[in-house]
Amino acid sequence: MIVKCSYCGFEQFVKDCKFDRLYREEYETAILVFCDRTCCDSSQVPISKGYIKSLMWLGGWSLVRLMTTEEYKAMKRAKQILEAGLAQMDTDS
Repeated sequence: MIVKCSYCGFEQFVKDCKFDRLYREEYETAILVFCDRTCCDSSQVPISKGYIKSLMWLGGWSLVRLMTTEEYKAMKRAKQILEAGLAQMDTDS
């Protein structure tokens, strides 16, 4: 199986037996796949709301996929906690 970067087109070969066993499900649900090269630093690529970037396998490869309901709720709760903490810091000053 050849894994291809969505941004620069870099390709990496992965043995089929290892890919099918460990990576196929994640790879098929990914919307974008980024390699670990400096030209494809995925922190520079904007990601739309409703999607999440997660580290993949093969070194520094990462993928962008739709958020699950649980991940969405966790992100929403984390933002609420952050906003509450910032508001508390403002009132303490």
